[in-house]
Amino acid sequence: MKTSFLNGLFLLLICSLSANFAYAQDPNSEDPEPGATITPNQALYSEFSVAVSTPIVKSTSVIAYSDGLSVEVEFETGAMTPSNVIFKDKNNAAETRTLNLTGGKTEFFGAASGKSYDIIANGSDAQPYIVGTINTAPYQAGAPVIVSENLYRTLSQYVTVQNQTITLSNYLRQSGNVSQHEKISFLQRYAMNGAILPASIKGQYPDAYVRSALATRQTEGECICNFVMNQVTIVVPDETGNN
Repeated sequence: MKTSFLNGLFLLLICSLSANFAYAQDPNSEDPEPGATITPNQALYSEFSVAVSTPIVKSTSVIAYSDGLSVEVEFETGAMTPSNVIFKDKNNAAETRTLNLTGGKTEFFGAASGKSYDIIANGSDAQPYIVGTINTAPYQAGAPVIVSENLYRTLSQYVTVQNQTITLSNYLRQSGNVSQHEKISFLQRYAMNGAILPASIKGQYPDAYVRSALATRQTEGECICNFVMNQVTIVVPDETGNN
């Protein structure tokens, strides 16, 4: 059976509107005439321009086990790697929990299913920012599988090899730049169509379950053509005041 990954294509359409305006210039005004170019005062610009750095989310992943959900958040390591973050329900700002990180990542158990959570961390200005989100809705077969940039690159390298002889499951197992948690989360969706994993193998690589699922899915045809899309994160200030 062939394995194919279809890249999600994002299009950004920028539209500009033009209009005609009537304008009367006051000869005594210090305002520039229409169309005039203003050269900013660089000293003032530098004084009031503040660059803010925020922690960068490397990956987020959710695994559905028979006794609940396991969630992992992993950050890029560096000067802005946080020591803790806030996990907040998007629809209920009062529902929050503080998560401590070890080695740039945190894993916790017991998130509610069917919700969307914000990941909040402080920027270099000590203000809270929403640096990522996690969706705990059960995976629906055929829906796009969202992965981190590292996992996306790993999968791209796998499918570009002609006459690939190693199985996808074994290839991922050997990959050292993707967390074990994200590997399991991906295989649960892509190969197993979101089937629940037993709690007895929590944290273990589910190779036998993946091979069984792929064997069953051979009836789908020559190719398992699930969409795999690169994770995109937009950082915005957290204005709820619950930090």
